[in-house]
Amino acid sequence: MYCKNCGSKMDDIAVICVKCGAPKGQGFKYCMECGNEVSPLKDTCDNCGCSIVYNALQPASSNDNALSIIGLVLGIASLILLFVIPLLGLACGIAAIIIGKIASEKRYGDSFAKAAVILGIASIVVFLLRLVAAFAFLSILSDLL
Repeated sequence: MYCKNCGSKMDDIAVICVKCGAPKGQGFKYCMECGNEVSPLKDTCDNCGCSIVYNALQPASSNDNALSIIGLVLGIASLILLFVIPLLGLACGIAAIIIGKIASEKRYGDSFAKAAVILGIASIVVFLLRLVAAFAFLSILSDLL
């Protein structure tokens, strides 16, 4: 038997993979029968013909969720930082969007990843609105002087 997450050889009675820590049968990158990499577009392994079962409802591991949680934290931090250090808030917002997109594409904690992207976009919008307001204020102030 092979780990479906990393492709390394596993003992038949193993509960988790000793190489990557994935629970037995969890993953979709490698064939459980021969250990060869499998295509996500196929239902059988090209090497041994074994049926590949993809479990779309399989929960992501805590390591996988970490990426989307980092994106979410960056998204929240970006909105807070916009009012303290605006450029740092903008940078955190952009980072939240990038990390959220990566996590979303890999299906790591989809709801957290989507929230990270939304918060990142919101922080950019708030930054731009504050920038426009600052220029309008300076324009009014210069007209008064």
